[in-house]
Amino acid sequence: MVIYTGVTDDVQRRLEEHRTSQGSKHTREHGFEKLLYTEKHKTRSKARGREKQIKGWRREKKVNLS
Repeated sequence: MVIYTGVTDDVQRRLEEHRTSQGSKHTREHGFEKLLYTEKHKTRSKARGREKQIKGWRREKKVNLS
């Protein structure tokens, strides 16, 4: 399982982009299976901060989010 972490204001649109290879380079190269976890934040800045935090975690900690 490949884990991708990102920020969007429209989860459904972003999932469709990933499914149709219009999403990130990461999902174009590694594919997309399913959404495991989402969070909502009041501002894009807070979402980006959380994204950065999660990206710094080890794989096992990310898997435990789901």
